[in-house]
Amino acid sequence: MDKALTTFNEKDIAESQAIAGQSKFLKMPFVPIITVNNKSTLKNAMIDGVETEVKVPAKKGFTMLEKNEETGEMEEKFLDGNITGVILKERFMIEKKFVKGDIQYRSDEFEGWNNIIQLYEKGNRKNIIFEGKYSQIKEAYVSEDDKGKKKKDFDLFLILYVNLEMSGTIVRVKLKMTGDNNWFDYKNEFGDNEPWAGYVTLFNLVEKKVGDITYWHSILERGQAINLSEQLILQKELNKFFSLTTPQKKSNAFEGDVMETAQPFNQEELPILQIDEDEPAGEEINMDDIPF
Repeated sequence: MDKALTTFNEKDIAESQAIAGQSKFLKMPFVPIITVNNKSTLKNAMIDGVETEVKVPAKKGFTMLEKNEETGEMEEKFLDGNITGVILKERFMIEKKFVKGDIQYRSDEFEGWNNIIQLYEKGNRKNIIFEGKYSQIKEAYVSEDDKGKKKKDFDLFLILYVNLEMSGTIVRVKLKMTGDNNWFDYKNEFGDNEPWAGYVTLFNLVEKKVGDITYWHSILERGQAINLSEQLILQKELNKFFSLTTPQKKSNAFEGDVMETAQPFNQEELPILQIDEDEPAGEEINMDDIPF
């Protein structure tokens, strides 16, 4: 056979070599991240005849962070109003609550509560601060407020892999696990023979107010039943990366993950996102109520 006439798709080459053990590395594409839009804006307004800068509440919608494949740059896109999609996979991650002057730490994504989770310094992946199961992290990173009430020093985030608008585009929906979050209740609505991927999920935005701060909060609602077989294809495609790969450390958190095909995938790098300081923390979840 004339080798010069043999051409293959680059993606197929990388995947085939990884499966066969022919190649040590497989690059995982960047999966867009969707968060609730709670970024307020400033504008000038005339108040009593004086031009004054005022804060305008966040517009109802979501923000999607995605990578421009042509330029390699990260871009933000505003998604107006509510969104819908099909939940393909559930994962979690940890980020330290913002305290000025403190070292900020985070984890990669994880899904096994009995697996070892690494906490590392943001911006310095090599600086591992703590390793342990989730229950051990809860015990180690707890402080007391002025009233003696125990509170976590970190935020737990839900990371849902979603087929956005049933379009075939897989995204990650990142939601903070506060007392407002209805994920656990939503999961309990599904019976033993009702997979999440067999139904559309509505991510409805509800306006809430804490003190002088008004913000948007996402409530999950079950929609219509759909063709499970079509979603199962996407789930298998997604899990193919998780089963083949484990991430390598890298300096640029915005790049697609470089995976080493050595052991089952148990972590993944998420970009370090700028958190709006105006976003309220929400009601704390009682750590004893988390069934892990």
